[in-house]
Amino acid sequence: LGLIDLFARRYDSAEQALDQAIALNPSDATSFATRGAVMLFSGRHARAVENLETAKRLNPSLGSGSLATLGLAYYFNGDPEAALETLVAAKGRKPDPFGGPAPVFADAALAAANIRLGRDAAAAEAAEAVRRVWPFFSVQQFASQFADPRARQALVADLTAAGLE
Repeated sequence: LGLIDLFARRYDSAEQALDQAIALNPSDATSFATRGAVMLFSGRHARAVENLETAKRLNPSLGSGSLATLGLAYYFNGDPEAALETLVAAKGRKPDPFGGPAPVFADAALAAANIRLGRDAAAAEAAEAVRRVWPFFSVQQFASQFADPRARQALVADLTAAGLE
């Protein structure tokens, strides 16, 4: 239920469902990763990092989507170095068994994190990877999935600086 509520952007009910799932099975990495995604998209970035790090501890082989989500949580939480390290690791992992963000999510986040770190050439390379996979990528559409207006605005600025439109 938590995953369905997450996709429907019903963050409060998603969080409640995931709290119940974690209470029933506190060693379920997938529930922590999904609750981390809820926190990320709803604008609670520090809690997103906390939940996704717990998922990573419980399952060191966490899939690419969960790692990409953690990378973006680091980015929004003001730690672009950790974001970059995590996003690079995400690109080398298998997808999560329950789905998760597409690889283009990691490339877009890499573009933004590299801009934050002043690595313009690496940001442009990540932006090109986004365009190869998703030629009609829209910065505004991508950013619209995040509830926090300040985080959205920063992401739009960084993606635009990386050369995405």
